[in-house]
Amino acid sequence: MRLIIAEKPSVALDIAHTLGQTQKHEGYVTVGSDTITWAYGHLVTLASPEQYDPTWKTWAWATLPMLPDRFQLTAIPKTQAHLKIVIGLMKQADRIVNACDSDREGESIFRLIHSLSGVKKPVDRLWLSENTPSAIRKALASMKPAKDYDDLAKAALARAQADWLVGLNATRAFSLRHGQPGQPLSVGRVQTPTLKIIVDRDREIGTFKPTPYWQLAVKFQAPAGDYTGIWQGPEKEHAARIPSKAQADGLAQKLPPGTPGKISRLEKKTVSIKPPFFFSVNDPHLSRWPEVGACEETFAT
Repeated sequence: MRLIIAEKPSVALDIAHTLGQTQKHEGYVTVGSDTITWAYGHLVTLASPEQYDPTWKTWAWATLPMLPDRFQLTAIPKTQAHLKIVIGLMKQADRIVNACDSDREGESIFRLIHSLSGVKKPVDRLWLSENTPSAIRKALASMKPAKDYDDLAKAALARAQADWLVGLNATRAFSLRHGQPGQPLSVGRVQTPTLKIIVDRDREIGTFKPTPYWQLAVKFQAPAGDYTGIWQGPEKEHAARIPSKAQADGLAQKLPPGTPGKISRLEKKTVSIKPPFFFSVNDPHLSRWPEVGACEETFAT
Protein backbone atom coordinates (compact mmCIF):
# COMPACT_ATOMS: atom_id res chain seq x y z
CA MET A 1 0.00 0.00 0.00
CA ARG A 2 1.18 3.51 -0.83
CA LEU A 3 0.12 6.10 1.74
CA ILE A 4 -0.15 9.75 0.71
CA ILE A 5 -0.36 12.31 3.54
CA ALA A 6 -1.59 15.79 2.63
CA GLU A 7 -1.71 18.80 4.91
CA LYS A 8 -5.43 19.49 4.56
CA PRO A 9 -8.48 17.33 3.74
CA SER A 10 -9.28 19.42 0.63
CA VAL A 11 -5.85 18.76 -0.86
CA ALA A 12 -6.08 15.07 0.00
CA LEU A 13 -9.40 14.81 -1.84
CA ASP A 14 -8.00 16.67 -4.86
CA ILE A 15 -5.17 14.13 -5.06
CA ALA A 16 -7.55 11.21 -4.54
CA HIS A 17 -9.96 12.33 -7.26
CA THR A 18 -7.04 12.75 -9.65
CA LEU A 19 -5.96 9.15 -8.97
CA GLY A 20 -9.41 7.72 -9.68
CA GLN A 21 -12.60 6.48 -8.03
CA THR A 22 -12.48 7.07 -4.28
CA GLN A 23 -13.80 5.11 -1.32
CA LYS A 24 -14.35 6.98 1.92
CA HIS A 25 -13.24 5.68 5.31
CA GLU A 26 -12.90 7.16 8.78
CA GLY A 27 -10.08 9.69 8.46
CA TYR A 28 -8.88 8.68 4.98
CA VAL A 29 -9.91 7.67 1.45
CA THR A 30 -8.64 4.90 -0.80
CA VAL A 31 -8.15 4.71 -4.57
CA GLY A 32 -7.14 1.21 -5.60
CA SER A 33 -3.92 0.39 -3.73
CA ASP A 34 -3.40 4.04 -2.73
CA THR A 35 -4.52 5.43 0.61
CA ILE A 36 -4.79 9.18 1.07
CA THR A 37 -5.10 10.89 4.44
CA TRP A 38 -4.43 14.34 5.85
CA ALA A 39 -2.93 16.19 8.80
CA TYR A 40 -5.44 18.95 9.69
CA GLY A 41 -2.42 21.23 9.83
CA HIS A 42 -0.25 20.42 12.84
CA LEU A 43 -0.94 17.12 14.61
CA VAL A 44 2.36 17.05 16.51
CA THR A 45 4.19 19.84 18.33
CA LEU A 46 7.09 20.38 20.71
CA ALA A 47 6.30 19.35 24.28
CA SER A 48 5.20 22.01 26.75
CA PRO A 49 7.54 23.05 29.61
CA GLU A 50 5.86 20.96 32.32
CA GLN A 51 6.33 17.82 30.20
CA TYR A 52 10.10 18.26 30.64
CA ASP A 53 10.07 19.26 34.28
CA PRO A 54 7.01 19.59 36.57
CA THR A 55 8.56 22.64 38.24
CA TRP A 56 8.49 24.47 34.87
CA LYS A 57 4.70 24.62 35.05
CA THR A 58 5.00 27.50 37.53
CA TRP A 59 5.82 30.93 36.14
CA ALA A 60 8.69 31.95 38.40
CA TRP A 61 12.11 33.54 38.05
CA ALA A 62 13.70 30.47 39.60
CA THR A 63 12.66 28.33 36.62
CA LEU A 64 14.15 30.64 33.97
CA PRO A 65 15.65 30.11 31.54
CA MET A 66 14.00 26.81 30.58
CA LEU A 67 16.53 24.94 28.42
CA PRO A 68 15.62 21.34 27.57
CA ASP A 69 18.54 18.96 27.14
CA ARG A 70 16.67 17.40 24.24
CA PHE A 71 13.43 18.59 22.66
CA GLN A 72 10.50 16.19 22.86
CA LEU A 73 7.45 15.77 20.63
CA THR A 74 3.87 15.40 21.74
CA ALA A 75 0.47 14.96 20.09
CA ILE A 76 -1.87 17.95 20.00
CA PRO A 77 -4.79 16.84 22.22
CA LYS A 78 -7.71 18.00 20.03
CA THR A 79 -6.47 16.04 16.99
CA GLN A 80 -5.00 13.07 18.84
CA ALA A 81 -7.66 10.65 17.54
CA HIS A 82 -6.87 11.49 13.92
CA LEU A 83 -3.13 11.26 14.58
CA LYS A 84 -3.70 7.70 15.77
CA ILE A 85 -5.37 6.91 12.42
CA VAL A 86 -2.50 8.45 10.45
CA ILE A 87 0.19 6.60 12.40
CA GLY A 88 -1.76 3.36 12.05
CA LEU A 89 -1.84 3.82 8.28
CA MET A 90 1.89 4.62 8.24
CA LYS A 91 2.63 1.32 9.95
CA GLN A 92 0.58 -0.57 7.36
CA ALA A 93 2.04 1.21 4.31
CA ASP A 94 4.82 -0.14 2.12
CA ARG A 95 5.75 3.36 0.97
CA ILE A 96 4.84 6.82 2.27
CA VAL A 97 4.42 10.07 0.34
CA ASN A 98 4.74 13.47 2.00
CA ALA A 99 2.16 15.60 0.16
CA CYS A 100 2.00 18.41 2.72
CA ASP A 101 2.23 21.99 1.48
CA SER A 102 5.30 22.82 -0.58
CA ASP A 103 7.02 25.08 1.94
CA ARG A 104 9.04 24.91 5.14
CA GLU A 105 5.98 24.61 7.38
CA GLY A 106 4.50 21.83 5.26
CA GLU A 107 7.76 19.94 5.52
CA SER A 108 7.73 20.43 9.29
CA ILE A 109 4.16 19.13 9.67
CA PHE A 110 5.00 15.82 8.00
CA ARG A 111 8.43 15.38 9.60
CA LEU A 112 7.03 15.81 13.13
CA ILE A 113 4.36 13.17 12.49
CA HIS A 114 6.89 10.84 10.89
CA SER A 115 9.35 11.30 13.75
CA LEU A 116 6.74 10.67 16.46
CA SER A 117 5.45 7.57 14.66
CA GLY A 118 8.83 5.84 14.69
CA VAL A 119 8.03 4.31 11.29
CA LYS A 120 11.10 3.50 9.18
CA LYS A 121 9.88 3.12 5.61
CA PRO A 122 10.76 4.77 2.28
CA VAL A 123 9.34 8.27 1.96
CA ASP A 124 8.85 10.30 -1.23
CA ARG A 125 8.13 14.03 -1.48
CA LEU A 126 5.17 15.22 -3.58
CA TRP A 127 5.82 18.89 -4.29
CA LEU A 128 2.59 20.67 -5.28
CA SER A 129 2.13 24.37 -5.99
CA GLU A 130 -1.39 24.01 -7.37
CA ASN A 131 -4.03 21.34 -7.09
CA THR A 132 -5.28 21.00 -10.65
CA PRO A 133 -5.44 17.41 -11.97
CA SER A 134 -2.69 18.06 -14.53
CA ALA A 135 -0.37 19.57 -11.89
CA ILE A 136 -1.04 16.68 -9.50
CA ARG A 137 -0.33 14.06 -12.17
CA LYS A 138 2.87 15.83 -13.14
CA ALA A 139 4.01 16.05 -9.51
CA LEU A 140 3.22 12.36 -8.89
CA ALA A 141 5.38 11.44 -11.86
CA SER A 142 8.33 13.52 -10.64
CA MET A 143 8.53 12.81 -6.91
CA LYS A 144 11.91 12.88 -5.19
CA PRO A 145 13.23 11.03 -2.12
CA ALA A 146 12.40 12.79 1.15
CA LYS A 147 16.11 13.04 1.97
CA ASP A 148 16.45 15.66 -0.79
CA TYR A 149 14.50 18.00 1.49
CA ASP A 150 16.40 17.28 4.70
CA ASP A 151 17.86 20.80 4.82
CA LEU A 152 14.38 22.30 4.57
CA ALA A 153 13.25 20.05 7.42
CA LYS A 154 16.25 21.10 9.55
CA ALA A 155 15.42 24.76 8.94
CA ALA A 156 11.82 24.15 10.02
CA LEU A 157 12.92 22.34 13.18
CA ALA A 158 15.39 25.12 14.04
CA ARG A 159 12.62 27.68 13.62
CA ALA A 160 10.28 25.70 15.89
CA GLN A 161 12.92 25.27 18.57
CA ALA A 162 13.84 28.97 18.39
CA ASP A 163 10.17 29.89 18.81
CA TRP A 164 9.99 27.64 21.89
CA LEU A 165 13.16 28.99 23.50
CA VAL A 166 12.53 32.66 22.77
CA GLY A 167 8.76 32.71 23.02
CA LEU A 168 8.22 30.72 26.21
CA ASN A 169 11.17 32.13 28.14
CA ALA A 170 10.76 35.74 27.05
CA THR A 171 6.99 35.70 27.55
CA ARG A 172 7.41 34.48 31.11
CA ALA A 173 10.23 36.92 31.85
CA PHE A 174 8.37 39.97 30.52
CA SER A 175 5.14 38.90 32.21
CA LEU A 176 6.87 38.45 35.58
CA ARG A 177 8.65 41.80 35.29
CA HIS A 178 6.02 44.01 33.65
CA GLY A 179 2.71 42.12 33.54
CA GLN A 180 -0.29 41.94 35.83
CA PRO A 181 -1.67 38.74 37.44
CA GLY A 182 -3.70 36.86 34.86
CA GLN A 183 -2.54 39.15 32.04
CA PRO A 184 0.62 37.70 30.46
CA LEU A 185 2.67 39.75 28.01
CA SER A 186 3.20 37.69 24.89
CA VAL A 187 6.69 37.92 23.39
CA GLY A 188 7.80 36.04 20.27
CA ARG A 189 10.68 35.64 17.86
CA VAL A 190 8.60 37.08 14.98
CA GLN A 191 5.63 38.88 16.53
CA THR A 192 7.66 41.20 18.76
CA PRO A 193 10.02 42.60 16.08
CA THR A 194 7.02 42.92 13.76
CA LEU A 195 5.09 44.80 16.42
CA LYS A 196 8.05 47.14 16.88
CA ILE A 197 8.03 47.95 13.15
CA ILE A 198 4.33 48.85 13.42
CA VAL A 199 4.90 50.97 16.56
CA ASP A 200 7.87 52.79 15.00
CA ARG A 201 5.86 53.54 11.87
CA ASP A 202 2.94 54.82 13.96
CA ARG A 203 5.31 57.12 15.81
CA GLU A 204 6.72 58.42 12.53
CA ILE A 205 3.19 59.21 11.36
CA GLY A 206 2.35 60.88 14.67
CA THR A 207 5.44 63.12 14.64
CA PHE A 208 5.36 63.87 10.91
CA LYS A 209 5.67 67.57 10.09
CA PRO A 210 4.47 68.56 6.63
CA THR A 211 6.87 70.62 4.52
CA PRO A 212 5.21 73.10 2.15
CA TYR A 213 6.40 73.44 -1.44
CA TRP A 214 5.33 75.29 -4.57
CA GLN A 215 4.92 74.33 -8.22
CA LEU A 216 5.03 76.62 -11.23
CA ALA A 217 2.75 76.06 -14.22
CA VAL A 218 3.54 78.31 -17.21
CA LYS A 219 1.41 78.82 -20.32
CA PHE A 220 3.71 78.82 -23.36
CA GLN A 221 3.05 79.95 -26.93
CA ALA A 222 4.17 77.75 -29.82
CA PRO A 223 3.42 77.72 -33.56
CA ALA A 224 1.41 74.53 -33.17
CA GLY A 225 -0.67 76.03 -30.37
CA ASP A 226 -0.45 77.11 -26.75
CA TYR A 227 0.39 74.55 -24.06
CA THR A 228 1.03 74.51 -20.33
CA GLY A 229 4.32 73.26 -18.93
CA ILE A 230 5.34 72.46 -15.36
CA TRP A 231 8.70 73.81 -14.21
CA GLN A 232 11.23 71.05 -13.52
CA GLY A 233 14.35 71.47 -11.39
CA PRO A 234 17.62 69.52 -11.58
CA GLU A 235 16.71 67.14 -8.75
CA LYS A 236 15.84 63.62 -9.82
CA GLU A 237 13.28 63.17 -7.03
CA HIS A 238 10.41 65.67 -6.79
CA ALA A 239 11.88 67.76 -9.60
CA ALA A 240 8.76 69.92 -9.89
CA ARG A 241 8.84 71.04 -6.24
CA ILE A 242 10.04 74.58 -5.40
CA PRO A 243 11.04 74.92 -1.72
CA SER A 244 10.01 78.58 -1.14
CA LYS A 245 7.40 81.02 -2.34
CA ALA A 246 10.06 83.66 -3.02
CA GLN A 247 11.90 81.30 -5.36
CA ALA A 248 8.63 80.39 -7.08
CA ASP A 249 7.76 84.09 -7.52
CA GLY A 250 11.22 84.78 -8.96
CA LEU A 251 10.83 82.01 -11.53
CA ALA A 252 7.30 83.18 -12.36
CA GLN A 253 8.62 86.67 -13.19
CA LYS A 254 11.12 85.16 -15.62
CA LEU A 255 8.43 83.04 -17.25
CA PRO A 256 5.31 85.20 -17.63
CA PRO A 257 2.21 83.84 -19.41
CA GLY A 258 2.71 83.81 -23.18
CA THR A 259 6.43 83.03 -22.99
CA PRO A 260 7.52 81.58 -26.34
CA GLY A 261 8.00 77.85 -26.08
CA LYS A 262 9.42 75.16 -28.28
CA ILE A 263 8.43 71.51 -28.43
CA SER A 264 11.79 69.76 -28.81
CA ARG A 265 10.44 66.22 -28.91
CA LEU A 266 7.07 64.59 -29.55
CA GLU A 267 6.43 60.90 -28.94
CA LYS A 268 3.32 59.14 -30.11
CA LYS A 269 2.87 55.40 -29.78
CA THR A 270 0.24 52.72 -29.40
CA VAL A 271 0.47 50.44 -26.39
CA SER A 272 -1.51 47.32 -25.55
CA ILE A 273 -3.64 46.94 -22.44
CA LYS A 274 -3.05 43.45 -21.14
CA PRO A 275 -4.99 41.91 -18.23
CA PRO A 276 -3.11 39.32 -16.14
CA PHE A 277 -3.92 35.64 -15.91
CA PHE A 278 -5.35 34.27 -12.69
CA PHE A 279 -2.50 33.99 -10.18
CA SER A 280 -0.64 30.68 -10.11
CA VAL A 281 2.83 30.20 -8.64
CA ASN A 282 3.20 27.08 -10.76
CA ASP A 283 2.44 28.74 -14.12
CA PRO A 284 5.63 29.22 -16.18
CA HIS A 285 3.78 31.60 -18.51
CA LEU A 286 2.67 33.96 -15.74
CA SER A 287 4.43 36.94 -17.27
CA ARG A 288 2.85 36.44 -20.71
CA TRP A 289 -0.35 38.44 -20.95
CA PRO A 290 -2.73 38.23 -23.90
CA GLU A 291 -3.40 41.41 -25.86
CA VAL A 292 -7.09 42.25 -25.62
CA GLY A 293 -7.12 45.89 -26.57
CA ALA A 294 -5.03 48.95 -27.30
CA CYS A 295 -4.89 52.63 -26.51
CA GLU A 296 -2.94 55.53 -27.94
CA GLU A 297 -0.64 57.69 -25.82
CA THR A 298 1.19 60.88 -26.80
CA PHE A 299 4.22 62.24 -24.96
CA ALA A 300 5.57 65.77 -25.54
CA THR A 301 8.55 67.56 -24.03
